[in-house]
Amino acid sequence: MSEDDSPSEDQLILHETSADDHDELGYLGFDFDPSTFNEEITSDELDSLSLLKEKLGPDHQFFSDQYLMGCLFSRKLNVKRSVKMIESHIRWRKRSDYRVLPRWENLNHDFLLDDFAIRAPGIRAIDGTGIIFTALRDFLPSKYGTKAILDWIIWNSCFGNFYETMDYHRQGLTFVADLSGVGWNNLDVSLLKNVNSALMDRFPLKITNILILNPPGIFKTVITALRLVMKAKVINRIKVIKPEDLTNYIDEEYIPTILGGKLTYTNYDYIDYINTCEEIGFRAVEDM
Repeated sequence: MSEDDSPSEDQLILHETSADDHDELGYLGFDFDPSTFNEEITSDELDSLSLLKEKLGPDHQFFSDQYLMGCLFSRKLNVKRSVKMIESHIRWRKRSDYRVLPRWENLNHDFLLDDFAIRAPGIRAIDGTGIIFTALRDFLPSKYGTKAILDWIIWNSCFGNFYETMDYHRQGLTFVADLSGVGWNNLDVSLLKNVNSALMDRFPLKITNILILNPPGIFKTVITALRLVMKAKVINRIKVIKPEDLTNYIDEEYIPTILGGKLTYTNYDYIDYINTCEEIGFRAVEDM
């Protein structure tokens, strides 16, 4: 990064730690344990899961109970709509060369270490939703290419999101996007279309809040572009807020230090966490 490319003091990035720091940061006391699934869902939710598996027939064998429950939560426990989602998932994978899903060990982990996004497992917003922080000024689509980015998104949708407890899917997600320093080189409408085409109604994703910090001058143009590829109900969940108002949504201890909070978790920790989860051998979705 050249001196001209360096973020100014008022531009927010996710963290300022290095690989040497990560050993002492820990995992916030959260450990993934797939055996607690039955304790995490209610009897009514379990009944919906049983009905979903019955409706899917043999196809349910490709999906863990956790994944199927995630689909139900994303469709408000509507079994008919969940069946439609999963059938669409299966058709898309068969025609899109994703019968065999991306593996963690085959992904380029430098993608994470560019630090344009971070998620600390187990942390929640005040409303109980999971949290993902993004600093899009550090995201350069041209650096990776559409296929590599799509592989990451598919892996996360099928595996990464399920190294969490069920309330993560029940309550949904809060996205916090710091847009300071974002320019046209951080945006790729073609990529957005490809990602939207892959994910739309095919993978469980329940977006509850989208909080925007430091919107750039091109923000209105970006929203116009997003309206072409995203559902209106998702766009309508966008809120532009001041960084100092973030504590109205997320407790200070769960906000990264560079955003004025106390969270020191980094993507080095996240990689270690996923490595540990992978050793358990749990797979939310199977190859076809």
